[in-house]
Order: sequence, then C-alpha cells, then structure tokens
Amino acid sequence: MARKNFFVRLVILSVVLLFSLSTSLQANTTQSSRPITTVVAAGGPEGVLIFDVSKPNSPVLVGQFNTDGWSEKVYVSGDYAYVADLENGLVIVNISNPAQSRQVGHLAIEGYSYNIFISNNYAYILNYPIGLIIVDVSNPAQPKEVGSLSYSDDFLSDFAISGRYAYLSFRNKGLVVIDISNPAQMKQMGQFDIDGDAQTIDISGKYAYLVDNKGNMFILDISNPSHPKHVGNFKVIPPFDFVISGNYIYVAGGYNGLVIVDISDPVNPKQVAHMNDYSNIQSLYISGNYAFVGGEYNGLLIVDISNPSKPEQVGYFDTYEYAKNIYVLGKYAYVADGYNGLIIMDVSNPLQPKQIGRVDTGDYTLNVVVSGKYGYIADGYNGLVIVDVSNPAQPRKIGHFQVEDAIDVTISGNYAYVVDGYNGLVILDISDPKDPIEIGYFQVEAVVNVTISGDFAYITDEYNGSFIVDISAPELPVEVGYFEGVDGVDIAVSGDYAYVVNEDGTVFIYDISNPAQPEYVDYFETYEQITNITIVGKYAYTTSYWDGTMSIFDISDSVQQIEVGYVDIGGYTENVYVFGNYAYVADGGNGLVIIDISNPENPKIVADLLWISIYGISGK
Repeated sequence: MARKNFFVRLVILSVVLLFSLSTSLQANTTQSSRPITTVVAAGGPEGVLIFDVSKPNSPVLVGQFNTDGWSEKVYVSGDYAYVADLENGLVIVNISNPAQSRQVGHLAIEGYSYNIFISNNYAYILNYPIGLIIVDVSNPAQPKEVGSLSYSDDFLSDFAISGRYAYLSFRNKGLVVIDISNPAQMKQMGQFDIDGDAQTIDISGKYAYLVDNKGNMFILDISNPSHPKHVGNFKVIPPFDFVISGNYIYVAGGYNGLVIVDISDPVNPKQVAHMNDYSNIQSLYISGNYAFVGGEYNGLLIVDISNPSKPEQVGYFDTYEYAKNIYVLGKYAYVADGYNGLIIMDVSNPLQPKQIGRVDTGDYTLNVVVSGKYGYIADGYNGLVIVDVSNPAQPRKIGHFQVEDAIDVTISGNYAYVVDGYNGLVILDISDPKDPIEIGYFQVEAVVNVTISGDFAYITDEYNGSFIVDISAPELPVEVGYFEGVDGVDIAVSGDYAYVVNEDGTVFIYDISNPAQPEYVDYFETYEQITNITIVGKYAYTTSYWDGTMSIFDISDSVQQIEVGYVDIGGYTENVYVFGNYAYVADGGNGLVIIDISNPENPKIVADLLWISIYGISGK
C-alpha cells in the first residue's frame, strides 16, 4: 500500500477547523426510476470502496481501489468514479467491474483537492489554496484543466452547480454566484453576505439553502442569480453535509445524527425527523427510498426514508472503527477497536484474517490482554471490562470494575494491573473474573503505561519520569527505583534491561539487574515519535503514530543498536504485538495489519484489513 501521510490530512483538517469548512459532498442525487445498485465511498487512506446495495438490508463490499493519496470525496458518473484525492489531485477510476476497478486517468493538482462535482463532461474541484478548478473529463483517460478561479484571500467551504452557475460558499464572503458557461473566463454575477461563516450549500429549483457554522440556514431566492434575495431562515444542527431530494433536506450533523427537514413550503421549512444513532456522520447520498449514510466511525448505514417523518435503519456494513491495540493468542487476534468494542479475528492463516466475533464493551476500548479464557479490556471511562472469550464467535461480558479512566491493563497471575489515567495504578484480584476486587493502589500523577516483570511493575509517567515498583505484596506496592529525567510514553523489559521510550522517540536503556538502582547504559535515536515498543529475542519493534511505520532494531549489543528493518504501513500505527514469524500492528487508519518478520531485515506486509472511515458517498 502506498504511504498515506497523516500530516497532510491533519493540515487540511486544521484548515477545516480554522475556516469552519464543512467536508460536505454535493452528491449526484437526481431521482431515477431505476433502483440504485451501487454505492461508492471515499475511504480516506483505504481509497475507493464499492458496495453492492441492490439488497439494502445486506450491503456487500464488492470492490476496492487504492489511490495514492487520501480519498476525501467521490462522485460517480456512468462507469467512472471521480475522486478528490487531497494532495494527489484528481483520480478517475473505471468501476464498470467493481471487483477489478482500475485507474484510467489522473491529474496532478498542487495543494489539496477536497470536493468534487461532475456535470456535462466537466469536473468541478474545490482545492486549497487554489479555489475552484474546472477540468474537462470528456476523455476520462486524459483529464485537462480548462479553468480556475482563485480566492487566496478567503476559504472556499462548499459549492453547488446548477445550470450555467456555480454557487460558492466562503468563510468571509458568504454566497458568491459565478457564471461558469465559459470555464476559461468565469465571472462573478452576484453575492449574498452573512454574518457567520458560510459552510454548506445546496440548490433546489429557484432556491439556495446556505448554512453557516452555527447552524443558521439562509433561504435565498436565486431566480435572478445576479441578485440573490433572502426570503427565509431555519435553524438546524451545524452540518457536515446536507442533500436536497424532493421536498426534503437531509442533514448529516456529525455526532448529532441525521435530521430531515420538510421544505415543501420553501420559505417555511420544518423539521420532521431526527435520528441520533450514528457516530459522526459526515456524508449522505439519497436515491429513491433510501439514504446512504457515511460515518467517520460507523461505516455505511442504509436508512429507509420512504416515510421521511419516520426514517428507519435497514442495512449496515461494518467498516470497523479505530484500532488502538492488539493481543494475539493462538490463532486469534484480539483488537481493541475504540468505540466499536473488542473485535476478534481468526488469524490461523495470516494471509487471510477474518472477523469471527465482536462485543460492545460500553465505552472506548483502548487495550486488551487475554489470559486463559478471559479478555481483560481497558475501556476508558467504563473502567475494566472482563469478557469470556472461550467461544471467540460469541464473546460475552462477565465482569466489570469501575475506575475513572482505564487506559491500559496488564495481567500477572491472579492480578490485573489497571492504569487509571487520572489516579495511577490500580491492582485487582481477578481470581474470580466475575467479581474483581481492588486490593492495592499506587499513586502516579500522569501514568501512561505499565509493564510487569517478575515481582516488579515498571511504570511510565508522562511528566514525572518512570518508576520501578515492588509488587511482591500486591496489597502494598512500594516504589524501589526511579528512571530520572525520562518522561516515558512506553517501556519494555527484556532480561536485565529496561527500554524506556521518551516522547521525542529516544529509547533509553537501563540495567535493572538491581531494580533499586537502575543504571543508565546507553540510548538510541529512532527519529520518530514512538507510540509503542515491543521486544522479542534480540529485536525491538517500534511503532510511530505520526509516520505510520514499524521499525525493527537489533539490540543484541546493548551499546550498539542497529535499525535492520522498516515498514511503511501508511496509517497511524498505535501498537505492535509479535507472535511467531508475524508482527500484528494495530493501525488507527488501516486497522489490523499483519507483517511477515521471518526475515527481520526484509519485513513484508502480508495482510491489511479494511478499517475505514467514510468521508464521501456517491452512487449509480
């Protein structure tokens, strides 16, 4: 997979926040007598995803195409998907055979292309910092830029195309109407300014519906495009996207869900329904009686809107959420998947992993450790959750212990060592997993991670250094040693050595043969911001969130460490678990990635599961 640089995504999202940009999609929502059969989604680092929705209650992923950038928005016209691919410009994909989709055209565009609309053989692209770009796509294999309109003094948030006019919403200028009949010589025709930051816009007949960052909807009569006239107002939740279909506006309100507004009287709209069952919905596509809803975390949802006042979810495709951590035991990989709970994968064939079980843990699953037939889960504000995984296809919650913010957990014998982000290390007796009991406690101001080795707990503190705690008597943990000056983000122990990762990516090595007096030995630079270090044998495996990479270091010589292997995964690598000849990486953007490390000097990705957020939807 080509590298997907998260920093680029962060830059454009920063622009979104600074300029109140809505990441909306002006989807081709024209009603058709034929039922929709295909939905195409822009999946960020996973490229373009193609779903068969001929049976709305059971959508099926039938194709995928990896672009070389970040698929931010997509528009389908005929057999082609036109992708706004952020820093990679315009990508045109032939989807006539979804299982064998192929790129047929590409246009490199400087900056970040983040929205797209197709009309009459032209692609209209929003780009930062350029503005509006028009591309002739009459020959999809040879797209050609034919016009552009620069607005370097403002930010272009959204747009809608109707006839010979483009309706542009700006942060500062409000609505600007452009005559695009001659793409090489576009000219401004009209303008309507508002007090807020103009965001999303759509057109229905002679009316434009413009929404600002506070959810104020301005209804404008555009029968004379040179003089838009304000005729009405309506308050909605600030939208990421909204689509007009027939007499209704469908609003994608992020964490506020889906709102449906009746505009049969265009100047007196009224809300008729609100569904709040989704997680951060960002895009919509309407066809016939169905709304296809794209979520940043909840994948693809299909909603029956045959009665707009009573929308009903009828279909769902789980694209997973955000892989935070991973534990492998036997032929199963247990993935801590954020708000999606615990995912259990069969990895008996590492080249073809498959999901076999899932359990909703209640909050945000951050870490998981499996011991015997039980999974112990650090579940954020929900504390420690204990799950019976003896039947991986049907995991079930059996125990729970409340702490303020469980961010990590380690098991040793009959004890669970739970990292409470606000309060320190909590020690639980789990001899009865259904009824864990607190027996000990060690106060740490900003504890991040704990590693257990023998009778000692090695604790990293984000601000106050790292500690060695004697836990031979779990009821009375006692600090016996301290790594001075190292504000660790992770720690690994191997034999007589501790490897403490500093926040800048430096790994400090200490001789801990006498835990009461850890002795500094050496350090090595990784030149990356490491999130996790795991040691197996003579190798240290590190992951870097910002760089989306896994590195392998030979540490057989404690004073001369050498990087021997490197893998560019392409997402936001959180953690790695090594089992046998494979490294299992929990990657926020790409989910579960499996790497063959039988030759540490030449690690190879052998499996990369789809773990996607949907940023835009189109269909045919």
